[in-house]
Amino acid sequence: STLASQPYFTMTAGNVGFGFWSHDIVGPGDDEELYLRWVQWASWSPIMRSHDRGMSAGGTPADDSCGNKDWPTTWGADECPIVQPYKASMNYFEALRSVLLTRSALIPYIYTQTRTAYDTGVSIVRPLYFDHPMEDLAYAADMDGNFAQYMFGDDIMVAPVVTPVATDRQLAVQTLWMPPGKWFELETGRLIQGGQVVTHEVDRTEVPVFMKAGAVIPRIPIKMGATLGRAAQQYDTLEWTIYPGASTGSFRLYEDDGASYGYLNHELAWTTANYTQTNTSLKFQVATEGSYDALPKSRQTVLRLANVGPPQEVKAGSVKLNFSDWGCESSCWSYDGVSLELVINAGNATEVSVTFARPNADFDGVKGLFRRATLAKRALDEIRQNPGSQTPQPAYLSRVSSMADYLSHAAGTNTTGFWSMLQEVPTLFDKAIATVPAAPGRATYANALLTSANGVVPSLAMAPGLALV
Repeated sequence: STLASQPYFTMTAGNVGFGFWSHDIVGPGDDEELYLRWVQWASWSPIMRSHDRGMSAGGTPADDSCGNKDWPTTWGADECPIVQPYKASMNYFEALRSVLLTRSALIPYIYTQTRTAYDTGVSIVRPLYFDHPMEDLAYAADMDGNFAQYMFGDDIMVAPVVTPVATDRQLAVQTLWMPPGKWFELETGRLIQGGQVVTHEVDRTEVPVFMKAGAVIPRIPIKMGATLGRAAQQYDTLEWTIYPGASTGSFRLYEDDGASYGYLNHELAWTTANYTQTNTSLKFQVATEGSYDALPKSRQTVLRLANVGPPQEVKAGSVKLNFSDWGCESSCWSYDGVSLELVINAGNATEVSVTFARPNADFDGVKGLFRRATLAKRALDEIRQNPGSQTPQPAYLSRVSSMADYLSHAAGTNTTGFWSMLQEVPTLFDKAIATVPAAPGRATYANALLTSANGVVPSLAMAPGLALV
């Protein structure tokens, strides 16, 4: 119940000028799910601060901190609150690491929205009624965790999960209101029409995040071994992701030295990225205005286009870029089959143009099918019940879960095969569901992952006024 109240408390605190405050990220030692959900929420809050108020160690026999009263009979390791994500068990650790890296990559976006808060007084976390004051459901959030959703800056809507998973299916059921417009669901790759209430099931590893259609989101690349202190470093590379649903879009990114009050003397810079596109082409431009001593003289530009297929031609400025199966440090294009994104490393170029041989279609929701198939295969592999691998059924699940690797390669070597395989995904996915064994435990979880991958909750009774999508 304490976690459930946090999103509402934070988004409404901004109404009275307390838009930036932090909460203690901590979880009881015997509830890793609660700790994971708290870190997920914290990663999408104004200030992320892991602080345990001394609960993770010490204590006296009277207060029994960490099982001290019964020591040494009981060591009490499971009673100490969790404050170190790297000590979580593997299933939770991977999800914790993922969301922490997501937060780190979004530093350029978060810092820009912080500048907006400085200029306007509007917090980065804000209620939906700021943008939709005439919509009744924009006011539906409450302290009990109902409709726990908010805008995270101008372009992202977040709905952290604040309820536990169901005992049988091991997924959390969540009901949301989609504001007017179109929204790209980050985990599934679905473009959802707004103006409706939707109900879906969410895995522990997932955080429902929705991008405004056509949004341009800046990030920095996160490289293993170089993750510390990124917020204090200048951006030697900027990664821009364009999400589907609009023909034009832009983002204005704020920069300063991150260490001094020089911004008060206009020692700062604004970098504007914008694009225009048609069904078969896209043009992207980026330009910087302003200056300060630490501003990089040049930087690498990486452009990612979500839910698109193989390009016919990619140019950085006037230079034609070639395909690279594994990406490159500068000046090439590759394809990320897991996220279904075209990845363009443009080097120091400030303009990118892309042409496609055919309109981009057939991608809606496919990313989510790949993700859920991979999770389901992993669960069944652990009990040696993966169809076609440890049992005699056809290996449809393995085919779907490995298809992203094929698309990554085929995008630059066999475009005919790329499109043919992509069109097979829905049929193969349905066949995969039919082969999963009906059994308790991990098999039930695998079935739940697959049957709810398209957003439908088959066992949930439809409530009046709710639409399942």
